[in-house]
Amino acid sequence: MTTRIDKSKVRRHFDRHAGSYDQYAVVQRTMADRLLQLVLKRKAPKNVSRIIEIGCGTGLLTGKLLDAYPEASVLAIDLSPQMAERTRQRYGDMAAGRLETFVGDAEPPGNDDEKWALTEYGQADVIISSATFQWFDEPGRTMKAWLGRLKPDGLLAFATFGPQTFVELHEAFRAAERELGLSKMSHGQDFLSLAEWERLLVQSSGGLKQSFAFTGLEDMDVQTFADVRSFLYSVKRVGAGNANSDSRETQRAGRRLFAEMEKKYTERFAVNNGGIRATYHLLYGLFGAE
Repeated sequence: MTTRIDKSKVRRHFDRHAGSYDQYAVVQRTMADRLLQLVLKRKAPKNVSRIIEIGCGTGLLTGKLLDAYPEASVLAIDLSPQMAERTRQRYGDMAAGRLETFVGDAEPPGNDDEKWALTEYGQADVIISSATFQWFDEPGRTMKAWLGRLKPDGLLAFATFGPQTFVELHEAFRAAERELGLSKMSHGQDFLSLAEWERLLVQSSGGLKQSFAFTGLEDMDVQTFADVRSFLYSVKRVGAGNANSDSRETQRAGRRLFAEMEKKYTERFAVNNGGIRATYHLLYGLFGAE
């Protein structure tokens, strides 16, 4: 990724919008459902006793994991205290001691993995994450750390966003910048492709997981919104505002750029029945023993 993620900003975003997340998390729910289907084809419930979920949010996937794997314990991790608390409140009682929540960063701090609080947790049969990997600053080092916490026959499974996510928004900003004579700016994160995730996982596994293989698939989920502002409001309500540490550059461009972007977006990406479209590029990856 080309820019740093401001983790404190990410935490504040998700804390602030934890109460409305489920209402607006349409695509995230789709991702969680599809990911679980893929994992169930690879790991039968009888063979799973320990699951680690990275980025549990409000528990969209957590509850499904507890139901699908009734004999397994689940460690649900989230950077946002409010998100983790919602998961605990929602499923803590029904899980009957099988659910533990942990508030913290899923990326090891600095270069000293031994100081990582998550080091103390044991190995897992399944490490799973939906709509979270895009928040990693150092995905290679992070994948290496998590692969080291998989059992020899374990599975790492994820769903995340691909590089064509919000392609309409980016094109509208580029057109607006050209119209106003502005230089190209950053208007969001740079997402890895599925091939890049595969290469990163294979490299991160080193010689530890020689029998592991990667399986991936991708999909385009096109959503419609009443207008550009409704679309951006929906994105904000799931906590996914621009968390790049250099996003102030866009703020300095001011309202003029935003107004021109909104105009270009509406002109270019209107749908026949009214409103505008927005594309979510969804990636699914499974890395584990064959």
